[in-house]
Amino acid sequence: MKFLKWLDTYFEKAFLITCLSVMVLVIFMQIVLRWFGSATVWAEELARYVMLYLMWVAASYAVKKNEHIRLTVLVEKITGKSRDKLELVILGAWLAFAIWLMVEGVFLLQKIDAMNQVSAAMRLPMVIPYASAPLGGFLMSVRLVQKIRETLIKLSDDKNYESKEVV
Repeated sequence: MKFLKWLDTYFEKAFLITCLSVMVLVIFMQIVLRWFGSATVWAEELARYVMLYLMWVAASYAVKKNEHIRLTVLVEKITGKSRDKLELVILGAWLAFAIWLMVEGVFLLQKIDAMNQVSAAMRLPMVIPYASAPLGGFLMSVRLVQKIRETLIKLSDDKNYESKEVV
C-alpha cells in the first residue's frame, strides 16, 4: 500500500526528471562528440523517443496538478453546484478522449508490431516509441478518474456550497 501511495504521489515527477536528465545528457554528449568530429548516429533518435515519453507522462502530471490549458470563460461565470456539475461533464468528455487515445494507440501498436518495424539508427522496435501514446492515455485516464471522484465527493457534501451559493 505504501508503494501505491508513492506511485500516486511521485511517479510522474520522478519519471519526468529522469527523462529530462537523460535527454540533456545524451544531447550534450552528441554536441561534444560533434565538436571532436565523432558524433553518434543514435543519440538524436534516443533523445526524440525519450521526448515522446516525457510529453505524454507530462500530460498526466498536468492533469494531476490542474495545469492544462483550458478555456474557462463559461465555467468562471457559473458558481456552486452547477459549476462542479459542468466540471464533471468536462472531465467526462476528457476521460472519453483519454480512453479513446489509449485504445486507438493499442490498435496502432498491434499494426506496427505485425510489420516488425524498427528504428533507423538504434534498430529499436518501433512499438517502443509508439507505446508512449497509449501509456499517456492510460495515465491521464487514471488522473481524470481521480479528479472525477474528488468532484463527486465535493458534490455530495452540501457543506461545500452553503456559504457560496448566491440566493
